Amino acid sequence: MRFWRRFVALVLVGALSGCGDESDDDDKDDEETSTESGGGDSGTTPTGVSPDAPIVTALSFADCTSGTDGQDIWILQATATDPQGDDTIDRGDAAIYRGETLVNSYPVICNNGVCSTSWEATPGSAGEVDCSFVGAGTLKLTVIDENGNRSAEFVVGL
Repeated sequence: MRFWRRFVALVLVGALSGCGDESDDDDKDDEETSTESGGGDSGTTPTGVSPDAPIVTALSFADCTSGTDGQDIWILQATATDPQGDDTIDRGDAAIYRGETLVNSYPVICNNGVCSTSWEATPGSAGEVDCSFVGAGTLKLTVIDENGNRSAEFVVGL
């Protein structure tokens, strides 16, 4: 039950942090910036990634807490931008590696460029990403816009 309360709180924080009044001028500035910063044929777009694909800009928050019920609870939040507008980014995938081995992946939900996921794990269980991954695991995060464009992997140590 505790997991679901935290998950709902995380989703609400993500949804509320994406709310606000944005003018059309702000959207135009973002589009100009992303075009100028190197899409298309400039050579800065990773191989196989569309210039229309979203870009993960930062991992804003990553935390693992050991619950009183013996479960470890992870919460991750990242920011992303998209040339068609941040509101077009709707989902993603958080893949967790130990070395070169994929341990598990978790679905990510996005709202206005704020992307979040959380999961519960039993420490020591095979195939579960528990708090022992802090300092020993790698996150490879991708996000996908409503047109199916997938971002390049955003790779960061946990």
